[in-house]
Amino acid sequence: MRWTSFLVLSLVVLSSHSHATIGTIVVSGGDAAEIAGAKFDSFTLASLNSSGHATFVATLQEAVGGVSTTNDQVLYTFEGGLSLKAREGSGGVPAIADANFSDLVDVAISDSGDVLVRATLAIGPGDVTSSSNQGLWRFLTGGNQLLARTGVGDTPGVAGGQFKKIPNFIRTTENGDSAFSDQLVSGGTITLANDIGIWFYQGSTGSLIVREEVSQVPGIPSATFSTLGIPSINNNAQGTARATLKHDATLGIDSSNHVGVWKYTGSSGELIARQAVGNAPETGNPFSSFGHPVINDSGQVAFRAELTSGSGGLWRYTTSVGELVALANTDTVPEVPNASFSTFDEPRFADNGALVVHAELNSGPGGVNNGNNSGIWRFTSSGNHLLARTGSGGVPGLPGANFSDLGAYTANANGSAVIAATLEMGPGGVGSDDSGIWLYPATGIPELIARKGDQLAGRIVAGLSLLSNDLFGRPVRGFNNQNQLLFHAEFTNGDEGLFLFTPGGGSSADFNGDTFVDDTDLSTWQSAYESTTAGDADGDGDSDGADFLAWQRQFTGSGAAASNLSVPEPTGVYLALAFLGLLVPRRISG
Repeated sequence: MRWTSFLVLSLVVLSSHSHATIGTIVVSGGDAAEIAGAKFDSFTLASLNSSGHATFVATLQEAVGGVSTTNDQVLYTFEGGLSLKAREGSGGVPAIADANFSDLVDVAISDSGDVLVRATLAIGPGDVTSSSNQGLWRFLTGGNQLLARTGVGDTPGVAGGQFKKIPNFIRTTENGDSAFSDQLVSGGTITLANDIGIWFYQGSTGSLIVREEVSQVPGIPSATFSTLGIPSINNNAQGTARATLKHDATLGIDSSNHVGVWKYTGSSGELIARQAVGNAPETGNPFSSFGHPVINDSGQVAFRAELTSGSGGLWRYTTSVGELVALANTDTVPEVPNASFSTFDEPRFADNGALVVHAELNSGPGGVNNGNNSGIWRFTSSGNHLLARTGSGGVPGLPGANFSDLGAYTANANGSAVIAATLEMGPGGVGSDDSGIWLYPATGIPELIARKGDQLAGRIVAGLSLLSNDLFGRPVRGFNNQNQLLFHAEFTNGDEGLFLFTPGGGSSADFNGDTFVDDTDLSTWQSAYESTTAGDADGDGDSDGADFLAWQRQFTGSGAAASNLSVPEPTGVYLALAFLGLLVPRRISG
């Protein structure tokens, strides 16, 4: 009995203590709703809101359903079903009669379901020219709107001003607000010295927040800005940006101290930190440079920066009071004793003040080498933790495996994180299935979301990726505050698709409801196999091999952790299925 029990247990793996679901949003070859005969081909941009509703840009298959290269790009929303919002070359451009979209560049969806679109227009129809062919639109149930357009109309806050270009990536918030820095067309009072500004849009109303050489500089009377960086915005119409001051000998402003970080609430601003002026919090050195600052809904500002000493670090400011979060070249690396940080990427910033950031370690101290010097950490007020690190084990759901490369990642407002990563081949039985996406919740157990080699929509996964990754610290738009993730998958047959991962709160393979997923549940599944729904873990109305795999992944035993169980190759799963008829009855009767 003990030997047969060991055989069964050695063939199962715990990948999650909760039942999660992955739903199919759209796949290649599927019908393009509201376009007769058209089929989806590929998918580029996507966004997810807190209700689990999505918007995405797709390309249609050419020469199918009248589709050509002039009308093959489309914008859809998904709210339980697909709804066409816009299509290249087919009219329907809000507020511009007879115009056609030619390129859908960026999309985002708010929690209310409004869709924000940055797009380019086809030159010609609707009197569109090369100087008036970029715009920002809002698609909503109450009537679609043009928010901003190049070369046409007055720019908010600048009478007679016109946008020269619209940035390809627009900062957006869950409530549908947006922010961007932009350039104005020169002419009249607008010159190359004052043609850059930052604008916030709340709903359909745009406001000029700050403009170079025109706006006063908060905290430095009589100074003016010479350049303005990419802004970050929160849900409360607060923003932050890095900016450069115009050199002025009478004010003592030169290249050594002309860069700073400012925070704005509407047009009211405050200086957060400045190059070479005062020491950085909790250090004996001034700042020498800044990364791109980010702001959360609590109004806190965080950024990566360098000191005049040469060390980099992370800082978090609450009002004007700053605190050091992490500093390079000191032996204070969470969960890596004696190691020291070398460099930091731009942080992702949660509303509770948590920072999630990728960093590199210095080789040598703490046993760090080129194979284990990369990691992602979460810094919170209640404690700092290592989430993932190359070459050091700890891969959720895959005992014995190692990460070899940490790719795109993000965090939501609660501090939960998702990471796309590659695995080392060999350790933990990893072969060609060497990449995946993992969830690291703010509370609870990390879990594997999806992995190369998995089956989705009846196809075998060849690659996985996150969507609309923002390198400047704002969240990936496919990850919402309910820890749902909209991700992209490519398949071995050349197809691709968009899928929605939703974490669960219980274990679907706990068929007898005793809070454990153990051998009694396996017995229930075996009795129900292809006859009843008593062993239906995936909710598809039957008890089959897929439900056994759900039991396998959720196995906990009778209150005991199962994280030390080995990871099977696919052949191991089939071997387990083959042995069930022999092993389980002996185990129960013995």
